[in-house]
Amino acid sequence: MKAYTHHLIFCEGGDCEGKELAKEAKKLLGKASVTIKRSQVGCLGACKIGPILIVYPDGVWYRCPNKKALAQIIEEHVLGGVPVKKYMVHQMRAATEPATR
Repeated sequence: MKAYTHHLIFCEGGDCEGKELAKEAKKLLGKASVTIKRSQVGCLGACKIGPILIVYPDGVWYRCPNKKALAQIIEEHVLGGVPVKKYMVHQMRAATEPATR
């Protein structure tokens, strides 16, 4: 497998438009100088706020309502390293952080 810097996971279950967003991401990332893996999953269980995009290794879940939001997330977070708070719905804790009860 090719080494990659980020893994983008698109929800395409239910009414989500993840399939279309994944196609758009391929276009947007076509000229990127880094390798980014893209995957589509059946359902991430957040249909009421979807479509959902997860960016790993950062563990950031985004509500990605349209192509404009996707372009901003790719430009600022995936390529620029700065999460886009406007669309964030969840950030997973780092594996090294202790779980809270």
